[in-house]
Amino acid sequence: MIVGVSAVLVDMVVYYSLSGVFPEETGRINMGSKLFIITGVMIAKAIGFISGSVFTYYFNKIWTWRHKEKTNKTLLYKFGVIYGISFICNTLINQLSLNAIPDFTFTSLINYADGNSTPLLSFKGDKFLAFFFATVFSALFNFVGQRLWIFKQPANITLSVVEED
Repeated sequence: MIVGVSAVLVDMVVYYSLSGVFPEETGRINMGSKLFIITGVMIAKAIGFISGSVFTYYFNKIWTWRHKEKTNKTLLYKFGVIYGISFICNTLINQLSLNAIPDFTFTSLINYADGNSTPLLSFKGDKFLAFFFATVFSALFNFVGQRLWIFKQPANITLSVVEED
């Protein structure tokens, strides 16, 4: 749980930090009759997700799953498959949520007795909710993938031989 929450924080910090860095429309991909527009927020989300994924791979391998084996191609392949699927879903869910949720800003104010106020905390609520929805899906998908496939623990099976007289 600690590794997962830490990875989400890495993702969120990178995502929020880079959200305004890239141009609003970064590229276009023509998919037959559909036009897919790549936005700067999508790139920021992708970089954030990848940063969190690298973090979670190393810390889950060592600490959560206590996987002692040296990293090998099979382990990296499995991780790549699970996180590749999760990456696509995470980025798309984030973008679809941003398109569906009205733009709003959450601001917390300190109100003074003289009637003045000072902003204490302010962030884009639509961006936070989109991040939340995308992260919940990918966190569940990644956990199940790691538990059941990537770092699957061998079953402890004990066989006993009973001799009869």
